[in-house]
Amino acid sequence: MTARVIHRVGSGRFRRDPQANPVALAPPGRPAHAGCMDESGNFPIIHFTRHLGSAEAQRLRANGDLVRVRRGASTPPIAPTTPWERDRHDALSMMLAVRDCLHVPFAYAYATAALIHGLVDIPWDGRAHVIQRHRQGRWRAPGLHHHWALWDESDVTVINGLPVTSLLRTMIDCALYLRADYALGVVDAGMRRLAAVSRFEREESERRQELVRDELTDGVADRARAKGIVQARDITVNASGFSEGMPESRLRWVPLAGGLPGPTLQLAIKTHLGTRYPDLAWSMSQLTGDVDDPRVIAEEYDGVDKYAPTDGERPGAAINRQAKRDEALRLAHVDIRHRFARDLDSPRALFELMASRLPPAIAAAARPRPGLMTRNW
Repeated sequence: MTARVIHRVGSGRFRRDPQANPVALAPPGRPAHAGCMDESGNFPIIHFTRHLGSAEAQRLRANGDLVRVRRGASTPPIAPTTPWERDRHDALSMMLAVRDCLHVPFAYAYATAALIHGLVDIPWDGRAHVIQRHRQGRWRAPGLHHHWALWDESDVTVINGLPVTSLLRTMIDCALYLRADYALGVVDAGMRRLAAVSRFEREESERRQELVRDELTDGVADRARAKGIVQARDITVNASGFSEGMPESRLRWVPLAGGLPGPTLQLAIKTHLGTRYPDLAWSMSQLTGDVDDPRVIAEEYDGVDKYAPTDGERPGAAINRQAKRDEALRLAHVDIRHRFARDLDSPRALFELMASRLPPAIAAAARPRPGLMTRNW
């Protein structure tokens, strides 16, 4: 449920609707970000130069105890292990650092809101995104992107003391604003959370998902004159909470953008090893109309950690386990291909590979979906 809240910068107070749901606010006199948590751990702690003093801030940065986020704001250094973790840390640091220069009511929005909600990892563009009803004079702040927009109180909530657009509003904003493949990933993740999607309860999950889609469709319709509306409509129609991560969403975006029939996500395949669930699947019986055709064409994304051994495993154990899974699927008439991050960097080439695996008539009938095409296609 969404709490209806408006943040008043400067006063440190929140004006809350008496009927709104309770939210966790920072205690009085304590920085709102202190102790805030996302899905991976603590939010970064921001130290402002005006509190430390210029000389002390310079000394701490020189000693390596702090790194600069933007002018007047620093944070302790960390050693992220992946580019995604570095992006997440830098984005969160900038998000907290820019609060100091916002002097009219605002809420974090777009990709920044998706990050606060803990949806999925998105490449960081170097800025914190906020929506404001009123322009804050004629000025620009490094690391901050203002979006001038109207919103209802129901569009804004508070997460760990941070004013942020509601999950549904965030999904709509990202569907309009982000590049199509990443927009699909955000909306998929939001759909998964709002509809409590589970591949083990497919029928009930699909019912809940369509209720969320109805809300999302209404919200997109209210933004009919917004830039990106064609993309948002296509994203809304094709979003699915059965996608279990951004890479899977981007993998599915490829056949969707190219105009192939939408694949089934997490299709249950019974094998001698038990039920298995490929990321994307096309049943030949549905594509050809031959109900006796048992074949399935499947695609699966393999991340960098998929073949890493778990504690106590011998090197190569994960690879052997995957090979046995693929063989079990093959015996169940499933032709599966594994894709990697490098494949997602060449979507047109990947589309051609996927299309070549489907019946020729299906591939020949494919027409690109304009709302899902991107410049990197």
